[in-house]
Amino acid sequence: MKPEEIKSKLFKLMQPRLQRLGIQENDIDENESLLSQGVFDSMAFIEFIAQMEEEFDIEMDFEEMDASDFTSVSQLTNIINSFFS
Repeated sequence: MKPEEIKSKLFKLMQPRLQRLGIQENDIDENESLLSQGVFDSMAFIEFIAQMEEEFDIEMDFEEMDASDFTSVSQLTNIINSFFS
C-alpha cells in the first residue's frame, strides 16, 4: 500500500470528526500532533487508533513506541506503511 493511499484512508476515518468540529482536511498540518491541533482529545484519539487498526488490519505495539511518535498524520502514515513494507 502506498503512503498516499494510507494518508487518504486516515483522512477518511477522521472525516466525521472533522465535520463535527468544522475543520477542513486542508487545515490539518500533517506534521503536527492531531491532539495539539484540537482534532482529538486523548480518549477520542484512542478510539481513532482502534478504528485505524481495524481499517488497516494491523496491531500496533505501543510498548515499543513513545506516544509522541504517532500523533501526526505523517507519523501514522509511516508507521502503517512499515506494516506493508
